[in-house]
Amino acid sequence: MWGQSWENIYDLVAPFDNAKLIDLSPTLEDNIDNVTEMFRYAENFFTSLDLYKMTDDFWDKSMFVEPENATAVCHASAWDFLSVNEAGPIKEGDFRIKMCTDRNQEDFITIHHEMGHIEYQMAYSQVSEDDPTLRPLIFRDGANPGDTIALSVSTASHLEGLQNDIIARQPMSSVQKTDSTTEVPEVDPYERDINQLMRTALEKIAFIPYAYILDKFRWDVFAGEYGADEYNYQWWKLR
Repeated sequence: MWGQSWENIYDLVAPFDNAKLIDLSPTLEDNIDNVTEMFRYAENFFTSLDLYKMTDDFWDKSMFVEPENATAVCHASAWDFLSVNEAGPIKEGDFRIKMCTDRNQEDFITIHHEMGHIEYQMAYSQVSEDDPTLRPLIFRDGANPGDTIALSVSTASHLEGLQNDIIARQPMSSVQKTDSTTEVPEVDPYERDINQLMRTALEKIAFIPYAYILDKFRWDVFAGEYGADEYNYQWWKLR
C-alpha cells in the first residue's frame, strides 16, 4: 500500500466476504504458454470496438518479456516512433510496448492500458504542417484512454467471459487439469459487483487526493513558495 493506490487493503475492507472477485491469474498461468497470446487477446478487444490492429513493427520490435542476457527497465510503457501517414490514421508503422510481462491478471490489464495509448497514437498519426486539418504532432500524446480501457477490461462480466474463452480454447485434457484452479464459485452478482466497485475505488478514487497533493507540491516548487532546503518538510506537511 502506498499513496497512489490502496487496493492492497481490499481484503480488509471488502463489503461482502463471500463474493470473491474473479482472478484471471490461475487461468492465464495454466493455459497461456506464451505471453504474446495475452497481447493478442488485447488486440482482439480493440478490434471488437472497430479500432486498429497492431502493426507488423509492433509484433516484431516490442519487448514483451525481460531479456535473458540484458538489463531492462521493466516498467510497462507504450512507444510511438512517429511514423507518418498523411492520408489518414496509420495502419502500418513503428509502435511498440516495452514490458516484462508475467502471466497474471494485473499484467493482462496493463497490456490493455498500454495498447490503449498506441490506439490513440495511431488514430492521431496524421501529421502535416501544410494542412491544418491534419492532426498536430502534439496531440499524439494527448488525453490517452489507457485507464478508461483498463476499467472496461476489469469488469467482472468481461473477466468471466475471458476466463471461459481461454479455457475453451485448450485441449480437453488441459481443461480437466485446470478445473480445480480456475473454477469460480457461484456468487451473488450484485455482491460481486459491489466488491468490484470497492476494489476499483481503492485503486482509482484514492488516487485523486494523492494526485492533487503531488501537483500542489510541484506547483509551489516552481512558484518559488519555498526553497530546496524545505522540500522534504513541505512535502510531508502536505501528506
